Amino acid sequence: MYHVFCRETGKTEMEDFVESRLNSDKLSLFEPIHKPGLKTFSSANKPLVLKSKKGHSAISIDRQIFSKLAIVSQSRDIEIAEVLQYELAPVPLALFNLDGSFRKTIKSDMIHWLEKDCTCTSDSIPQIERSETLVVIDLMMLVQMICSESLLCLNFGELSDKILKCILSFGSKHYAIVGDDYTVITNKSAERERRGVVQMQEIRGIRRNTTLPKQRRKMLSNPVNKSNIIKFLFEDWEEQLLDEDHKSIMQFSGGHPKGAVIVDFSRSEVVEELFSDHVEADSRMFVHIGYSVKHFGIKRVILWSLDTDVAVMCPRYSLLLNIELFLKVGVKQHKRILAMHKVPICNELAKALPALHALSGCDTNSFFGIGKKRWLASIVKFP
Repeated sequence: MYHVFCRETGKTEMEDFVESRLNSDKLSLFEPIHKPGLKTFSSANKPLVLKSKKGHSAISIDRQIFSKLAIVSQSRDIEIAEVLQYELAPVPLALFNLDGSFRKTIKSDMIHWLEKDCTCTSDSIPQIERSETLVVIDLMMLVQMICSESLLCLNFGELSDKILKCILSFGSKHYAIVGDDYTVITNKSAERERRGVVQMQEIRGIRRNTTLPKQRRKMLSNPVNKSNIIKFLFEDWEEQLLDEDHKSIMQFSGGHPKGAVIVDFSRSEVVEELFSDHVEADSRMFVHIGYSVKHFGIKRVILWSLDTDVAVMCPRYSLLLNIELFLKVGVKQHKRILAMHKVPICNELAKALPALHALSGCDTNSFFGIGKKRWLASIVKFP
């Protein structure tokens, strides 16, 4: 099939050469001819070199597999036609690269598709009664953002105060701060290990006067450090909120020593209804949203997260809970707010988006090597 395309490409290039150089004076006959980039027999035999943080590795498919199968089929009951339905490779190429790593896709395409008709005109949200608004924040996202943008924090106490000030700047009465649980080993653990090959030594016994390391990216590459930082922040904020008598209701979960708590004015209470065995903050956030709608009569939610997985679930829950759901995404000059309840899709498509997102590629899997744009175009055209 590839050689058919090569023939068509060569024919097109020849027609262009004749038309632009011989039949007209558009180009000189001696102008350089660009290479179409077609593969030759010599280039097809070059080994595939994969680049990673651990170095370069040459990978090649063993073309002797077919000859071995032909020899084995003479003495065993093997259907060659059935065997050839699969790739002659050590791993399924639709799911994995040749080195065994998961095949990836561009996750951000999903957000770009969702935000076409739902971006707010400014970086602000229309005012509403603060008692009816819930602000949900991905804690580790905020920690990483402030650690990278603010180098003036000298210790963990200053970092804690800066993050809490950023949270309370929304001016709402209800907040849900959700972290990740890094103590459970899942299929995402391999992805985290790949992202943080170089890790810093574990930081234990974090207190307000503990000095912040200068290499903060390396500090956050260690999952144990992330877990310890989340634990410290929750305990420090809980103590501050109880002492200073804040007029806000704060929900903490995901990495909290007690599981999930609500700090309501002058008391702290463990809430079993917010307990979840989900490791990631992505899905935990919607547990808090459902709880707040049920118990506090929340009508509007501001969700701050940079994760595409969260954006994909927003249209479904805005329809299910009948709420206004705003998603704050982007960093620095690219910050923007998306009105996810205004995404022009039907309820059935909103239900299908999470499954579509998982099958078309996420952190740990993808099918068929087809990008998200083609999947989305297909499901819209053939619902």
